[in-house]
Amino acid sequence: MPTMDAVLPLTLRDVGRAEILRCSLAKFFPELGTLWVVVPDKQVAKIEDALAHQQRGAAPVRVVPETEIVPEFALTPGLGGWYRQQLIKLAISEHVGTRAYLTLDADVIATRPFTVEEAAPEKVPYYVIPEDLHPRWYQRSEAVLGMKAVRRGVVHNVTPAILVRDAVFEIRDYFEKKTLTLGVRGIKQATALTRAKFSGKNGFARWRIMLAAGAPWTEYALYYTYLEGTGHISRYHTEVNSAIYDIERSCWYKDKVNFGEWDPKACFEGSGPPWFVVVQSNTGLEPTLVWDKVRSYIATE
Repeated sequence: MPTMDAVLPLTLRDVGRAEILRCSLAKFFPELGTLWVVVPDKQVAKIEDALAHQQRGAAPVRVVPETEIVPEFALTPGLGGWYRQQLIKLAISEHVGTRAYLTLDADVIATRPFTVEEAAPEKVPYYVIPEDLHPRWYQRSEAVLGMKAVRRGVVHNVTPAILVRDAVFEIRDYFEKKTLTLGVRGIKQATALTRAKFSGKNGFARWRIMLAAGAPWTEYALYYTYLEGTGHISRYHTEVNSAIYDIERSCWYKDKVNFGEWDPKACFEGSGPPWFVVVQSNTGLEPTLVWDKVRSYIATE
């Protein structure tokens, strides 16, 4: 049976949401390989304990401290949590054992059965929203890449997404060779590179330093901008007409006031894609409220 690894950056406050995700993956994605749960170093023990006490039947995990995946965080202590998670989703490429891997957040829920063959064929599907919803994501990603986006006024699919390991390796190799530029970003990168050189520690990589010190940028805007800008997108991906998550039926921040009316039934009916739905964590909705809505569809007992 083919498998596909997945990565889930997680903090203690979202452990309850992760239980919903894990139970849904156990039910709908039996070909899940290693679920890499990457957590802040100081929270490892508490998160391991909390995950161990979650429901039987939840997908097994491998909990690792974030500095095991991105040791360069020690060189950029001021890097915010959102940017740390973005780099983790790219850096995990050097640890996963499968050709493609699934990127997750704790607020994602699997809703329908799917297989690796469906979700990650030889050329992995990706989706582009033809709306200029987040222009700054692309402006910032262009700046750190030193490369212009091929298309403007769009948004590529976000989490959950399926990235191809060799495509991320191309980005890795690009930043290993990329020269520094003038300006604040270049100064920050040069400073971090110097700290690494004189730290006396091994394990730092130039590409991760360039990205950690080169923030702000956004992982999917950077990934797809690079692949489209180099003309290499067709090596790894094919564009399709729908995302792997249900954009219309997901509960986004703007929808939180109407959550009482949210009915997920249609998300769990039929076949996909989409295979996922999102109940965005920044809605502030308690995981118990989300459980009440979806438990009957993902319960395994």
